[in-house]
Amino acid sequence: MDTAKAVIESDDLIDGKEKEIEGRCLKLLLRQQPVVARALGQVSTALKR
Repeated sequence: MDTAKAVIESDDLIDGKEKEIEGRCLKLLLRQQPVVARALGQVSTALKR
């Protein structure tokens, strides 16, 4: 029971880290190569899967 509670309590932290990583990935892509808005949207969608 304690393990399940710990997982639930850390869920928000994990979600926040995931969003941070996604943002860093998108910034890296923008810096490395010019990406048109449509392609960037596709990459963003793929990261969320």
